[in-house]
Amino acid sequence: MPIHGPDHPRPSGRLPLLGDALSLRRDPFGFLDSLRGLADLVELRIGLQRVYLPTTAALTRAVLTDQARHFHKGAQFEKLRPVIGDGLASAEGRAHRRQRALVQPAFHRSRFPGYLQVAARTTADRTDSWQDGRTLEMDHQMYRLAATIGTRILYHSTLDDGSEAIIDDAGLTVVQGIGKRVTAPFGLAERLPTRANQRYHAAVVSLHQVVSHIVRARRYDGHDHGDLLSVLLYSQDRGTGDRLTDQQVHDEVITMLGGATESTAVSLSWTLYELARHPDIELRVLDELDAAVGDREVSADDLDALPLLRRVVDETLRLEGPAWMLTRRAAEAVDVGGRTLPAGTALWYSPYLLHHDPDRYPDPHRFDPDRWLTAPAGESADALFIPFGAGIRACIGESLARAELLVVLATLLQRWRFRLAPGARVRKVAGFVLSPSSLPMTVTRRPR
Repeated sequence: MPIHGPDHPRPSGRLPLLGDALSLRRDPFGFLDSLRGLADLVELRIGLQRVYLPTTAALTRAVLTDQARHFHKGAQFEKLRPVIGDGLASAEGRAHRRQRALVQPAFHRSRFPGYLQVAARTTADRTDSWQDGRTLEMDHQMYRLAATIGTRILYHSTLDDGSEAIIDDAGLTVVQGIGKRVTAPFGLAERLPTRANQRYHAAVVSLHQVVSHIVRARRYDGHDHGDLLSVLLYSQDRGTGDRLTDQQVHDEVITMLGGATESTAVSLSWTLYELARHPDIELRVLDELDAAVGDREVSADDLDALPLLRRVVDETLRLEGPAWMLTRRAAEAVDVGGRTLPAGTALWYSPYLLHHDPDRYPDPHRFDPDRWLTAPAGESADALFIPFGAGIRACIGESLARAELLVVLATLLQRWRFRLAPGARVRKVAGFVLSPSSLPMTVTRRPR
């Protein structure tokens, strides 16, 4: 079906058959920057596929909020469904609205103190064994830490060592493998019988088996353990009395483990990277932390007393937010930017593009947490700060994720200072999330 509407400018460098795919792969951020000013809605060609991308905050806002009901999640989450099932991240329409209502109580602020205590204590436990002066691959360390925190928030009661090891190890293999599969252009490489693919598929099976066992055991146990899993098991729709089935709880747990691991890990890694590159800002953060918390355990009650650290996190999410590009697919014919997109049309949107708009963020590639002292939080039509999405599909765990980042960072910075290893060259890798190529850092224990 043809796309109706005026012709739009197209990016330069388009190649036969490949279209814009090579430009996007070689220099994704330069390519995105080149789209700014071409048109409100730009047509891309990714191989033979036609994709539309809004380049302005106003049009992106319209797609994510006013027109959200006309779109499904798109190719990324279609590829995720074989792993995460029909959890909240992949559900559509009425099923999504029902599941969101049932899952929402798990993220009520009244539960945050317990979740954040788990985050603080796990961070202290996992990092107090580091050796002073040692160089660590900090991106790997943060993956392990985020995975363990996510697991313990889901299951407050102690898991047996075997189950926790499977969730830590298999979960990490699955999360990293998902990223490669979501960004693979043709879906062929992941079907080959390579050792990496065999390891990934075995990890998927192991992870599903252990999660199914835990869900069944908890349902049989019948007690509220005060953790996130208990909320999922016993949440009930007040009007209909509906509850999540065991399979739906299973899918939500798998979805949350993935979301709690990769996005949290890369956000922690990038924040430590930026603080290491800006020791003047790091010293201000340490002064704030010492004055507000000292050497006691960080808690939910401390977060309002850490405004600079909060701005540091926001600035990191602006510069290197995990969700750099996300997909949507038109569920029905819809008008976007003066074009009628038929059902099935692919639409992408880029938080990275919006967060690096020089009109909105002067000197957009500079790390400047103090810009948030005067910058509005994205309320005007020409501004949109969406590291966790927007509209009805915004991340349901945004408030908890932000609070967890603050607690983990505060706990890390109480104990350690972080410096990039000599000669380290850190690149942005645009996979399913925006991650550092590697992050070797030397850790030095702070006196307490």
